[in-house]
Amino acid sequence: KRGKGIVFDGGNDKVRVAYADSLNTSRTGLLTVSAWIYLTGSGSSHAIVSHEDSSGPNFYYYVGGSTASKLGAFLVNITGTGSGWKESTTTINPNRWYHTAFTYSGSQIQLYIDGQLDSTYAFYGGLSPTSSPIDIGTRNNGLHYFKGTIDEDQSFKRRRNQLKLQHRPVQAKQQLHQPTGRQLLDTGTRSGRSRKPEEHFSTELHA
Repeated sequence: KRGKGIVFDGGNDKVRVAYADSLNTSRTGLLTVSAWIYLTGSGSSHAIVSHEDSSGPNFYYYVGGSTASKLGAFLVNITGTGSGWKESTTTINPNRWYHTAFTYSGSQIQLYIDGQLDSTYAFYGGLSPTSSPIDIGTRNNGLHYFKGTIDEDQSFKRRRNQLKLQHRPVQAKQQLHQPTGRQLLDTGTRSGRSRKPEEHFSTELHA
């Protein structure tokens, strides 16, 4: 651990959140995913959080996809025939904290870094359904392990507005903030082991 975040070694560490019906983001077609990240590795393919199965992702959130050190989000629509993919213009440098987020409104993917809108991509349709677990620190296929620290990873089945995303980094610096919502701490595992009671890693889903 590092503070209240979890350190991922880039080799085989992950947190897995077992599937529950409340995790079905395809019902609303709206989504916000946010996390504090501190990257210690370089290069490509550091997964922050993913929700996908063998047919492809509902969503996949990462640093370094086609371009190293760029924040990215990838979504698949409900028919499985279309995908939306956007990477940031801002570079994610190692050894410093960033508050990162992406939102999906049903027509746009938007990426935020430290509360500021970085980039927007037009994409339409509901999200592809999946009953797979959510993985933090890797993709569900066991690839692209994150090297560094992830803290306060959150998923919302709605699109948060820019004001709330701007407020979040400032608020977190001022005090430890525990948001309301359905806590999933008791369903998480790390590298196949149950979360210890003293691990205060925040993983939540908000309806």
